[in-house]
Amino acid sequence: MNRRRREAPTRRYFPKNWFLLHRGAAPVVIDEIVAVLEAEAQHVTSAEDYLGQPPVALRRRVGERFGRSADEDCIVLLNRHFDGPMFRQTFAPLRKTWPDRSISAFRIEDCPLGGVDLSCDLAGVSDPEARRRELLQIVPTSASLISTESLLGSIAAIAIALGRKPPDG
Repeated sequence: MNRRRREAPTRRYFPKNWFLLHRGAAPVVIDEIVAVLEAEAQHVTSAEDYLGQPPVALRRRVGERFGRSADEDCIVLLNRHFDGPMFRQTFAPLRKTWPDRSISAFRIEDCPLGGVDLSCDLAGVSDPEARRRELLQIVPTSASLISTESLLGSIAAIAIALGRKPPDG
């Protein structure tokens, strides 16, 4: 009797757009992050030049980017060139302005964290499969992950971008 072997169901990821901010990261690290995420239906745009700016200018540029794109979230790579305290100083105000947006901190090498909650910690992880699993923790697995608060925040952001009064939530 010839039986077909049942394969385990594959995990289906919800497509998402990411804006990857980095400074001083090795190209091989950036390439690996982009490749892992894009292999799972994620779209990643990388920009190094943003993190070389003062916090106020960086907040303005990222806020402008959030205003232009209703579905793009942000990944920031933490290392000795842009560490946890710099991340908090720069992105804490943006989280208040854009509560519906994900601003994920990925530590790629040992550096001060200054109380930052990491979305992904790749520092010291040498196994490629372990790095892949760590990276995929941020990838949504279904559209049901969109919360009411997130949806209302997106509607409010669009209204503001259009110069209109946001709806009461």
